[in-house]
Amino acid sequence: MKFRPFFFKLVSVFFSIIITIIILEFIFVYFKLSPQVFKIPIDQINAPFTQSSNPRLGYLYKKKFFDPKNPKIQLTNNFGMRDKERNLKKEMGQNRILILGDSVIDGNLSEALISGNEGIYDLNKTIPYYLETLFSTPNIEVLNFGINGYCTTSEVELLKEKGLSFSPDIVVMNFVENDYLNCFGMMYQAEKSRSIFLEYLFMHSALFRYVSLRLPELSFRKNIIFDPHKIDDFCFFKEICSFLKSEKIQKAPSEEYLNSDHFKLKSYFLMNIDMVKQTEEAQKKYNNLIFFNNAIEELSKLSEQYKFKVLITIWPSFKETSIVDVDYDNKVKKISEQLLIEKIAKHYRLPTIRLSPQFIEAYKSAKEDIGPNLYFTVGDEMHPNSRGSFIAAKAIKSIIDPLLHQKIINKSSK
Repeated sequence: MKFRPFFFKLVSVFFSIIITIIILEFIFVYFKLSPQVFKIPIDQINAPFTQSSNPRLGYLYKKKFFDPKNPKIQLTNNFGMRDKERNLKKEMGQNRILILGDSVIDGNLSEALISGNEGIYDLNKTIPYYLETLFSTPNIEVLNFGINGYCTTSEVELLKEKGLSFSPDIVVMNFVENDYLNCFGMMYQAEKSRSIFLEYLFMHSALFRYVSLRLPELSFRKNIIFDPHKIDDFCFFKEICSFLKSEKIQKAPSEEYLNSDHFKLKSYFLMNIDMVKQTEEAQKKYNNLIFFNNAIEELSKLSEQYKFKVLITIWPSFKETSIVDVDYDNKVKKISEQLLIEKIAKHYRLPTIRLSPQFIEAYKSAKEDIGPNLYFTVGDEMHPNSRGSFIAAKAIKSIIDPLLHQKIINKSSK
């Protein structure tokens, strides 16, 4: 009989602990006390990623990555790019066009490999490959520097870390509507020796993630790439700690600062949010814009320093019945209305071109019964199929030709 009260006490303690854990989990999720992480699926044999020590990159493609199902098919080159083999040194008289971008440029390789759909498996059907074939001369190379999941900040960082060593003459940055977002954060590389249960808890439990990063016995922290500026525990769990420490980010900027020349682009965004409430969502958008603006500014400075031309192509959204350009606020903008990317690029004297008119013209000429979404993309309104890649390559070539001609004339006059 004495056993029963003890049993009930044990059950009561057990459920009390469970309820406490659930409450704590809710608190950690609601108040975002634990970091958001992105798992790099290198533990999957068909995943092409490897971890980068650069927090602004987080991950890269593996060098000389072959399709696990067909080892004869090479999907990345000796430099870890979604491209055919290249020489680092540029030959005399050769011109190089380097294309920065995300999954739109690389063909959404990871989706094509892991899920078997929604991506371009064949390297010869990507935008850079089509563009190089359209030039039809060995004197012009088009380098594919697209990596799935990258944003503008990561793309510019990739240019600095890898692209500049190829001495590009023209750098094309393909801008997609979600590139306003800050994509780099905490990248997580799984430990094969760790139990599946612990891995699952780390990815899905905010409370466990918070605790495990503070316990060296669990060794999770060594598998995390994060901004080295995040030096203290509290700030370690902020998405962009080094900027949050800045007084101008923590507090609503003064009206005088918003109207200053230095901040005129940032004020364009901030005037469209409620600066009184200073909601978390508004703060996040503001921080995203800071990173985005800084990346475009850095691209401009690199262009001047390394003497290459820049072109920013703006990728449209392909709907069921229309092809549109979507701005940072998810509003569709007509050709007569400036997108935020166009305003910022103009400020730093970088040319932009929308690809939507060329796609609209191609769709009208085709006179197809299916909508633009299925005609030009894999069906997700964004990632091009082989037809979409070819149309994009033709459009980019028509824009690049004058830039390339000018570059050749400048070379010959020296």
